[in-house]
Amino acid sequence: MTDIDDSPLICRSVDGVRTIEGLVVPWEQEASFRGRKERFAAGGLAVAADRVVALRWEHTRGMELPIGVLTRSVDTPEGLWTSWELHDGDLPSLAWQNADAGVARGFSAEFVRRSEIGSGRSARDGGVIDDGILVGAALTEAPVYAGARITSVRSRRDRWDGWHDWASGAARARTPEGTS
Repeated sequence: MTDIDDSPLICRSVDGVRTIEGLVVPWEQEASFRGRKERFAAGGLAVAADRVVALRWEHTRGMELPIGVLTRSVDTPEGLWTSWELHDGDLPSLAWQNADAGVARGFSAEFVRRSEIGSGRSARDGGVIDDGILVGAALTEAPVYAGARITSVRSRRDRWDGWHDWASGAARARTPEGTS
């Protein structure tokens, strides 16, 4: 099983891009959502290929505006690992600051089930999810799935002494195998 490093971050780089990474969904972890128990089977969530997958600050009304986009995802033995690039602006900046400070600690997946597209049924009907399609996600202080956690918050606005080591690949060990 690949372990994802969730130690405090020291990576800072230089070109203005802000990134939040982590497990958007852990595999085989049961959670309760609106009174229904559900869990994602290993590999049970794929990324929508026909759209831009947006990151939102919250699901709540008025805060559901996109703050960033999915730039990379990897199906790991632990769950679906994702990397999100944040937009410029006040709301994305606030979201990044909250993630960096540890206030926003995880993700809430927005998904549909392939088997329920067009059926009128909700993707959140409970049970084992093995055919989910990730269409978005939101940052949250208290994720429904305890394992849906932020593992990395980086800003390329700040220089740090190890920039050349990071650029040459030293930081790649922090991401799942095969995701350079």
